[in-house]
Amino acid sequence: MNWRKPLTLALAAAMTASLTLPALAADTPWYADAQAYVTENGLMTSTGNGFDPDATVTRATVFQTLYNAEGKPAVETPSTFTDVSGKWYADAAAWAQANGIASGTGTNTFNGDQVVTRGEIATILARYAEYKNLDTSGNGTSITGMADYSSVPSWAVDGMSLCFSNGVLSGKPGNLLAASDTATRAELATMLMNFSQLKEAKKYNFDPEHPYDGVMTGLFNNITITAGDETGTATYYLPEGMQPWTPAVIILTPNNTTAAEFAESETGLAWRAVADANKIGLAFLEPADGKTWNLTLSEDGRNDADILNQLYTTMRSKALTNVAPFSMDKSHTTLVGYGEGGAAALLFGGRYATDFSGICAVDATEVSAEALETVGDQLVYPFPGDSTMGVEEMHIQAKTVDTPVWFVNSADNNQAALDYYITANDATKGAANDYAETTYQAADSDARIWVSAKEQTPETIYNAFLGTTKRFMAMQEGGRVSFANDFTTSQWTIHEEEVNGELRRWMTYVPSSYTGDEDVPLVLVMHGYTASMYAIAEESRWYDVAEENGFIVVFAQALVRENEVNGNIPATTWVAGSFGQMFPDLDQDVDVNFINTVLDKTEAEYKIDTSRVYATGHSNGSMMTWTMGVNSTDRFAAIAPVGYMTAPSEEFSSDSLLPTWAIVGEFDSAANSEMVDGNTNVTTLEAWNEHNGVDENTLTESTQYDGKWETMTFTNDEDVPLVRFTTVLGTPHVYLQEESQTIWDEFFSKYSRGEDGTLYYEGKAVTADTYVSSDDWYTAATAE
Repeated sequence: MNWRKPLTLALAAAMTASLTLPALAADTPWYADAQAYVTENGLMTSTGNGFDPDATVTRATVFQTLYNAEGKPAVETPSTFTDVSGKWYADAAAWAQANGIASGTGTNTFNGDQVVTRGEIATILARYAEYKNLDTSGNGTSITGMADYSSVPSWAVDGMSLCFSNGVLSGKPGNLLAASDTATRAELATMLMNFSQLKEAKKYNFDPEHPYDGVMTGLFNNITITAGDETGTATYYLPEGMQPWTPAVIILTPNNTTAAEFAESETGLAWRAVADANKIGLAFLEPADGKTWNLTLSEDGRNDADILNQLYTTMRSKALTNVAPFSMDKSHTTLVGYGEGGAAALLFGGRYATDFSGICAVDATEVSAEALETVGDQLVYPFPGDSTMGVEEMHIQAKTVDTPVWFVNSADNNQAALDYYITANDATKGAANDYAETTYQAADSDARIWVSAKEQTPETIYNAFLGTTKRFMAMQEGGRVSFANDFTTSQWTIHEEEVNGELRRWMTYVPSSYTGDEDVPLVLVMHGYTASMYAIAEESRWYDVAEENGFIVVFAQALVRENEVNGNIPATTWVAGSFGQMFPDLDQDVDVNFINTVLDKTEAEYKIDTSRVYATGHSNGSMMTWTMGVNSTDRFAAIAPVGYMTAPSEEFSSDSLLPTWAIVGEFDSAANSEMVDGNTNVTTLEAWNEHNGVDENTLTESTQYDGKWETMTFTNDEDVPLVRFTTVLGTPHVYLQEESQTIWDEFFSKYSRGEDGTLYYEGKAVTADTYVSSDDWYTAATAE
């Protein structure tokens, strides 16, 4: 975590006065360090009598030292205090009043020359700590045990308690707080030095008792969105109880309506109620300066499409440098607009169609055919929410991307927009339903177009339309639009229980063919960093493969954990591979133990063929898959890590053979397909080739899916494929449903393991051969 530096040395440069330290006596005074601190940092100046440690302190002195600590910022609004004009501390008084640190005394007076007590300084510092957003959780020490606690003025209790428990203020001889004693300059200097040790409070609220709940909640106004040289303004609403990988809705306001205003309107409050009910994030985006949307695409106007896309990108980020970061489901982010904002949703949502899993225009004004043609010819990001990679190579025009769209009282004057989306979806007319008088269905996806004239509430818009579809990255261009899965059916069991002292989650899918009479295989699936068990289930569709082939699948979820390394909010993270370094004080086997416990529980509850247990995962879940393969080698008959390569960092737990199939995308943002001596791909494959005893000279190369899959296969002497590596062309950092199907059909289903650890391939025992190394399958490293 990036902590704000308290009262830094850099502030001294802003000071106009300085003090040369007097020579210290042989018996160094108790306040010597504090004197040095405030002097070197330019917080306190000479009184004419040197440091003058025993002199009393006035209100003016206290506030001036804090103003000095802030670097004497410019004061835009003069103080309303009636007794500070022309005084040396006037700017400090105005600054303190503007920031809620000074409230004045009496009738709107500052009383700068009034001597202050220890209790008053503690109260002022408590307000300053709140202004600085400092962590004042304290060490648990209470002032109630002090001898004179009962005599502390009621108004000073909170400030004294805060300063005492945080080590800013210490007691006097006799176990006294001495709240009403006048403070000396030495005492003030000491309190300032101690105060400087306070750290910036976390921007978020993480509750270990409820680790999966969102750590940022509430209404956040005036969030600046920057795209190039242009800016936009948004308001976020993040309800309590949001979960990892939560859906989000972006709402475009009508002309002449700011995001903050719309968030407080009747419609905005209705959307906030939807967010509360569904635990989703909201972002309200206003036109340039809260005025008008650039629907004509004028070069003199703002590039509203880029601002919208940047908002989506910012919402995806978990960085603490953002105003309100949260864990957003990039596959389930939708767009709705009202009035001119509805027209903007149709136009600019179409420009960046792969960002959104659905669009709704309410009372939209007209979008011109010319503007639609302009945005339709532009290239979109080919991979929803991933990166700019592959834009030129894939060359996907916006007008070819299938997108669910609902025209709510928006079609009569928008025939051009309706025609545009009918063409983009390759849609044909369908039957009316309870919400739309006219519907169209896309030819090759679950995208559809609804047209209705009657008013629709935000609740209906979300529950009946926007909340029902997702856009996943896939082998087809522009992603795959599919209906969201229902995890409440009887075939799903959701687990949340304490495992090894932590509140953990996983879910189990049981195929309809399961009777409990016969043992069935088990596949373990693990999601990537910040994602969830629901996300990997829908993205990979392993439950469809399980239903078709009669095995049980477990989707495990990583725990939301805090770390101070990567600068993100707490997020779901598997402690595995390089990610383990983010948690140096944590048992590095914590998730290995969790997964083994989950497998034990599953095998105890269901009839599992323990000779046919398999593991796979994506990204950070791929790291976890590699880790399980090394730490629990005998437990699995095969593993398939997707999207990340991790060479073993410790000895295998067993000499048993364990087939592996690693898969990455051509445009993978976390991996690559390059085979260069010493890179992660080569070191990982070499380690597993050695463990599985293959002859690297037996390498064969093959293609699948019309050449889109390029596979390297290493075999043993009996031609059993024990190590595979596949590059999927035209795909990014993703776990494809095609990968799930192929991994099962061509890999997992062929392997089993005997009770003695023997590996079987298609029912035949596989013997360990001698590893034969070769350097013919990779490129020599380039000297720098």
